[in-house]
Amino acid sequence: MKMSNHRLLAASLIAVALTLGACAERRASLSDGATGTFKYPSPTSYWRGDQVDPIGTLTMPEGVEGKVPVMLILHGSGGQGYRDWTWSAFLNELGVATFRINYYQPRGLVPPIGPGGPTPIQDVQGALPFLATHPQIDAERMGIMGFSRGGSVTLGTMRLRPYPTGDITPKLYVGLYPGCMRVNVDRQTTDEKVLIIVGTSDTLSYPEACVDLGQQAEKLGKNFEIVVIDGATHGFDGNKRGAVRFGGATYHLKPDQAHTEIAREAVKRAAYEAFGLAHASD
Repeated sequence: MKMSNHRLLAASLIAVALTLGACAERRASLSDGATGTFKYPSPTSYWRGDQVDPIGTLTMPEGVEGKVPVMLILHGSGGQGYRDWTWSAFLNELGVATFRINYYQPRGLVPPIGPGGPTPIQDVQGALPFLATHPQIDAERMGIMGFSRGGSVTLGTMRLRPYPTGDITPKLYVGLYPGCMRVNVDRQTTDEKVLIIVGTSDTLSYPEACVDLGQQAEKLGKNFEIVVIDGATHGFDGNKRGAVRFGGATYHLKPDQAHTEIAREAVKRAAYEAFGLAHASD
């Protein structure tokens, strides 16, 4: 069976990711149109009392002229890997640039990390104005996406304030199996599009909590969409299968391509809605 473009890209990126992160150039701006892996300034990003420069990898869609939207991608507790790269390639195919943030490496952390790991909303605050300096990035069409712990970080950014973000307001928030039980929605929560995807067989990110969160949002007139996939487990869009330990408990991962396709269609619809992409009926 022929591999799709995003899987081929994922395989090549996995081979070089650690090397790129280790030698990432620190840059204050992308005004020259550069792409690749960079350390970027984020004045509010700290770890154990020390300021850190987060690391992110910018990938642009091919064959697209003019300014494009961008999605920031936040990895889960297991660090960067298959999910980050396959979703990046999928979004690139839609005409969306991606910026994959590695919030472990700058803090000297080696995955997997348990419940005590960072949830650095500050890294997102620094990334938004940094990306806005790129001549092909549309600062009016930025979004945030994360998996598991990264999904929780994404939901935590729904109350970002303009000053630390360079007056940039993200237009789309996507959380795949985040910790919905630790999030509340109120009138200060974003009015932009929020998409949460979780499975009925996920015993780590409780689907009931995500449904409850969506009901809170509906009462306040917020633009939330909760997609609950029947039978999907935690990490259904990954490539790791079997039992994993987290927080003293055991959870089971079962990757499923059919569940992944459901999630991709939901993200595609949300991206069309939030970013005003052409050919929304494709």
